[in-house]
Amino acid sequence: MIKITKENIIPYLKAHMPDFDDSLPVQISMVGEGTEEEDGDGYVNYIYRVQTPKESLVLKQGTEISRVSQQEIATYRNRLEYNSMRIFYAITPEYVPYLKFQDRENNIFVMEDVSDLKVVRFQLNKNKMFPELGRQCGEFMAKTEFCTSEYYLSREQYRGLQKHFENTELRKIMEDQMFLDCFGCDVDYSLGKNFADFADQFTMLAYPGISTMTSCKILCNSPCCPRYLSFTLLSQHKVNVFIYVSIND
Repeated sequence: MIKITKENIIPYLKAHMPDFDDSLPVQISMVGEGTEEEDGDGYVNYIYRVQTPKESLVLKQGTEISRVSQQEIATYRNRLEYNSMRIFYAITPEYVPYLKFQDRENNIFVMEDVSDLKVVRFQLNKNKMFPELGRQCGEFMAKTEFCTSEYYLSREQYRGLQKHFENTELRKIMEDQMFLDCFGCDVDYSLGKNFADFADQFTMLAYPGISTMTSCKILCNSPCCPRYLSFTLLSQHKVNVFIYVSIND
């Protein structure tokens, strides 16, 4: 498997995208080199942004070793993410980046760059209001949930999706290290000091009223729903839905 770097990414793109034009200035950056507000926070995959005067692309590669914790992790996650994005783009193209191509052999896919958008949680922390945010999130969730559910699909189609997107091994990352850790449960801090600091701050500041975490339940029932999109936490006090999306300013 080829490992993408800043040095070999241009020859790689030219080999897989004949129309890619590197005759003009090309700017290459690795997502994560900027601030969290600019790039978000990624702990597992290697993501590069390639910008030319004509277009801006994002290349995402899932390797056998996670980017931050340096632990072994299954590479099929890249394929599942690509396939789920294809389905969601077919349903709501206005809310999903356009996918350019997939390289299954090297666990890579390339999509349009949407860095002109802003990560909503940082904007909300600045008390910026987005009147259409609730409607947009609701529309995306309602359309994708319904169109990938048993209400819309045949039983055979639904079970096929369920089997295809079965993701038992990788759920540990989200359920343990991202969700439960924030509430003081006994899980691994291998994602690093930045994540540990975030978890501690989240516990103390965001939800001081939650004293006992009794269970964690994934909200979305769609078999191909991205697990980071929405979840609900059940404790002594019911907590509603967390949503992580990017929207225009």
